[in-house]
Amino acid sequence: MNSVYRYIDQGLLDISNIDLPMKLKRRRNKRHHSHGGHALHKKHLGNSIEQRPKEVEDRKAPLHWEGDLVKGVRRKNQPALMTLTERTTRFEVVIKIPDYRASTCQRLLQKENKNLLYNYRKIFGEIFMEIIKYGPYTLFTLIRTILTFIVAIEHIGICFLEMFGKPEQQAKAFDMDINFVKQEAAQVSLANQGIYNGMLGVILIIAFFIFPIPILFNVWKLILSLIVVVAIYGGFTATKKIFLVQMLPALLALIFLFI
Repeated sequence: MNSVYRYIDQGLLDISNIDLPMKLKRRRNKRHHSHGGHALHKKHLGNSIEQRPKEVEDRKAPLHWEGDLVKGVRRKNQPALMTLTERTTRFEVVIKIPDYRASTCQRLLQKENKNLLYNYRKIFGEIFMEIIKYGPYTLFTLIRTILTFIVAIEHIGICFLEMFGKPEQQAKAFDMDINFVKQEAAQVSLANQGIYNGMLGVILIIAFFIFPIPILFNVWKLILSLIVVVAIYGGFTATKKIFLVQMLPALLALIFLFI
């Protein structure tokens, strides 16, 4: 029997000391009681809570659970409550248990695992509602950000067309005469207009990373208002395409920023 126990201690068998409660109760001679200063029969129940991953601490990553026992009388044969709490949403599962012996807790916890699919759906639903109600990116904020980024990317694209596009492409895009567009003076004017449009797009994007949301929205309102005014003037004096291509996206983003 001692040889079998030795094989278990050395990890040679597919079984651990925690699976042998009677072995853990055996008294050992002092010279056999420890190995390298550590008890051979010490219960190893897993990693300490202090060793949990760092992403668990800030409560931002979902589906990390913590458990606890709420006891009345401190006797194992008395009823208790087992609690499971999802750390991100504080969603809590409370299970009444007839006693808090390890075997009972394990059995009821495994039974509760069968309901995890339902719990996950409910948790993700609550996370979504938290984002909409309290998160820094509410539903409207997300729409505002997407619309503004569309305007920014569009202006960067116009910049490349005006600065580096072929005269044929420029003439078609801006409804201009090809012979006029090929002139050096026209190319210089388009390039200057292009750098203006490009910088507007870049500023819209950079502002997202350097300003907090209240200030960010005011900066976006100012820039988008400028784009709308310029697009209205361009629509009447250059080509009606500007109303659809430049004014409409900027106007939509501006409307959502004011909602």
